[in-house]
Amino acid sequence: MSNPSEISGQGRDLARSALIWTLALLALPCVALLAFAQLDWALAVALGAMLGWLNIAMLARGVSAGISKTLEGIDASRRERGEPSLAELDAQLKGTEIGAEDPRATDPKLVELPKGFGALTRLGLVVAAAAGLFLLRPAQPGGIAIGVIVSLAGLAVAAMRRNSH
Repeated sequence: MSNPSEISGQGRDLARSALIWTLALLALPCVALLAFAQLDWALAVALGAMLGWLNIAMLARGVSAGISKTLEGIDASRRERGEPSLAELDAQLKGTEIGAEDPRATDPKLVELPKGFGALTRLGLVVAAAAGLFLLRPAQPGGIAIGVIVSLAGLAVAAMRRNSH
């Protein structure tokens, strides 16, 4: 069983890697479209990639929170019944002791989700993407779909690279 904070950290690393790959994959179509003077298509593809990646990031955060809350509930139920916590069971399986240095031993919540600046940044990006769609009204809605596909391709490449190591 993995430490929930490890799971959360792995999800953040995958989302960051997906963003980097999305930007790398986004460069090629945008540069090609700009070279052919297709500014409306380039804008639509960039906005679509931004929306796609935001969707991935928010989904990753929601799944991470769901896993954390589920594990918190399991631990709370086990403590009420007088059974060892998941962290204690994990330590028993590994043949180690849970000490004060292990945050799972002292933090009953197991994982504290980040608050503050990150949420405001994500909200700002969502508002910026929506404003870009409504105000700029890209003439090519197909470009938005291409951008979303580029973000999914970035996630796929990041996941394949992560799983190959």
